Amino acid sequence: MAEFFVTRNETEDKTHQIHSKTCDHLPEESALMYIGAYARKEAAEADATFYYKSVSYCPKCLA
Repeated sequence: MAEFFVTRNETEDKTHQIHSKTCDHLPEESALMYIGAYARKEAAEADATFYYKSVSYCPKCLA
């Protein structure tokens, strides 16, 4: 299972971006919220929407 994080701040497209723990473009820890460990990115997205209305996948690690 992979570990996932969501950005606390919105991106330019007004979404909060979901990243995997191994992402080369992972923001600083203070800018992230840990979502959890999941087998699929869709499960991480479902939990992230509990905190933020608009979320998206990082194009570098979850494309």
